[in-house]
Amino acid sequence: MLAASNTTGFFSLRLQNKKKTMIKNYKVNREKYVKLRVTALEKKVLFNKAKLTSSSFSDYARNVLFGHRVSSKLSEEELINFKMLHRFNKDLINLKNWFSKKDPRLSSEIEHTCLEIRKQLNKFK
Repeated sequence: MLAASNTTGFFSLRLQNKKKTMIKNYKVNREKYVKLRVTALEKKVLFNKAKLTSSSFSDYARNVLFGHRVSSKLSEEELINFKMLHRFNKDLINLKNWFSKKDPRLSSEIEHTCLEIRKQLNKFK
């Protein structure tokens, strides 16, 4: 069986037979150019957006053009807030479990709060 997948400029080829599996990585040579006419301001905006995602302009443009998800790198403050929200969510889940038999109404309120926190955490992804 022969299977191929493309991840970040490399093709992984997996050759499988009955006894062993071999994986070989082949570098993809991207040697064709696409020209795009933009204003100086548009060029700065595009390069800044690529810089925010911590990728090269070519990778950023390729991801945008082919409809892949492009996410920016989290700043230090955002990373701290993400960790704090995650910790609060875990603590609230523990409280919900502790109150589940003693006070079901409070437990359902805590569960609602946990759902709201999870929605905010998913925005970071």
